[in-house]
Amino acid sequence: MSNSDIILGIPIPRCAQALSITPPARQPTKADHLVIDQIAAYGKTHDKPKAEVQYECHLADGLSDIVVILQRPYVKNYDTRFEDIVRNSNTRRGVDELIRFCTKGARSIYTTTVLNAFAMEPDKDNHNLDAACHQLLAQILQLKKPKVILQCHRDGYKDEWMSRFDFGASDYRFNIFEIPLDEHHTALAIQSLSIKCCE
Repeated sequence: MSNSDIILGIPIPRCAQALSITPPARQPTKADHLVIDQIAAYGKTHDKPKAEVQYECHLADGLSDIVVILQRPYVKNYDTRFEDIVRNSNTRRGVDELIRFCTKGARSIYTTTVLNAFAMEPDKDNHNLDAACHQLLAQILQLKKPKVILQCHRDGYKDEWMSRFDFGASDYRFNIFEIPLDEHHTALAIQSLSIKCCE
């Protein structure tokens, strides 16, 4: 069994391995670049540390077709390389392993859009910018128009547009929904368990 068949130290059964596919080759779009500018502008507006802004940009700097939404993944030290943050975090490493497995190694956390439901808000007890974070998330999804959204965030959103992703998943139950992003685009939204539950 290769490393790509193991996620967070858990071997993937052969029957599940057969479900993974190689996605079609894609190129970055204009929206992918605009999102990075938006995150940087958000950080400047709310006077966020440069290292936190750069981290969120690295996390979101991926192709538009697949988006993973995490629920405030913990970062011990923002002043380090993004690759080291991924390697030293069970959550991000688990996301990377999951993406590599599902795409037969064609994609990784470095080439897939991963978003934080609470961008640049590491303190879970501070809710002052929750609505602004969720508004930023809505703007990013409307720009990228992904085909698949893997949501590992279980709580409600404080943004009207994002409320379409409120699935009442307090128990992290696995569900799949078709969600309209606009009049021309629909995304397959997958409510999944938080990878942090495996830590």
